[in-house]
Formats: sequence, structure tokens, C-alpha cells
Amino acid sequence: MAESGKNIIILLFVRWPEPGRVKTRLAAALGADLACEIYTRLAERAFAEGIKVAGAQLIVCGTGASPDAFAHWLVGAPAYWNQPEGELGERLAVLFARAFDSGSDGVLAIGSDAPTLDADAITTAVDALASHDVSILPAEDGGYVLIGLRRMADRLFAEMPWSTDRLLQATRERCESERLALWVGTPFPDVDTVEDWHGLSHLLKHHPIGESQ
Repeated sequence: MAESGKNIIILLFVRWPEPGRVKTRLAAALGADLACEIYTRLAERAFAEGIKVAGAQLIVCGTGASPDAFAHWLVGAPAYWNQPEGELGERLAVLFARAFDSGSDGVLAIGSDAPTLDADAITTAVDALASHDVSILPAEDGGYVLIGLRRMADRLFAEMPWSTDRLLQATRERCESERLALWVGTPFPDVDTVEDWHGLSHLLKHHPIGESQ
């Protein structure tokens, strides 16, 4: 459980679920509508797990629609923020800085591509910030599904190999060069391809998708 009295913020990065705008690699094989439905269920699961983390506030950071639209879809977060313009590193840097400026003692970011990422795993990453500057839950493909900071560290988001299998290693190296104590947890699978989806779709059994496909 997060340390008592700490103000922890979890940023959920999510895109408005519009066919053709989400999960484009899945859409090429399964069709835009089914890929959008898969994305919707993944995002809803990520929200449900993130909001359960004790001692933390989950803030929905959305793009593709207004904060009000996200508030009507993902109901119950304490705040809804727009993602700024720019590539992923720029957006992470701006929103982490905003969260720290609000007085947060620790900030974590998660996405919606890892259906096995649950509240317990997120809590473990939160707790790691008590003794580390950075906590990461890796993705099996060489990226990460969560990154947390105890204090602002802009350099972790600048000129990084986003969306490649080199991201985790590059982040390790950046932490070493910046003298940041790093904690790395167990890797998690994420859903990017049809093969990923076929291997993980059972995790959304309460939200059956594409039964007729």
C-alpha cells in the first residue's frame, strides 16, 4: 500500500475510442470496428485497475475528445486532463510536470495496452518509489507499461526510442547517466498485434469481444 500521507498521482494515458484511430495494427487484420472495441475494453480495464490503487489519485489524460467526454466514459476519476500536442516523450514530460506542480510526492503513468497490469502490480511500483527515484514495469517487447518518478526527471522523456524494443534499455542507461536509482519489476505482455490479442483475449471474458469473428 502507498505510504500513508503521500500524495501519489497515476496518469492514465488514453485515446478516445474511434474506429480507425486506435489499434491500427489490429485494425489491419480484424477491421477498424473490432479493433476499436478491443481498445475500449482494454482502456476500461486499465481505468478500473488504476482507480483501485489505495492512497493514489487516478487522473485520466485523454486525447481525441474533450475532458467532459472522457468523464462520461470513464466515470469516477478525480480529474480529467487533455494531453498536450507533441510526441509521447513531450506529452509525458508536460503531464508529469503538471502533476508534480500540484504537490504530488510521486507520479506514475500507465497506458491501456497491458491487460494483465492490475492494481496490485501498480501498487508495487508505487511502493518502490519510497526507496528509488524511478520505478518501471517492463513490457515483454522491450518497452514498458508503467513508469513512475519520485521527482521530476525530464531527461527520461527526451530523445528516447519510443515504440521500439530498445526503450527499456535506453531508459536504464539514461537513469544510470542521470544517477537515478531505478527499480524494475516483472515484465508484462501487451496487445499490439493479432497474435498478442489471441493470446490475451481471455482476460476480458467479462466483456466478450468479437465472438462472431
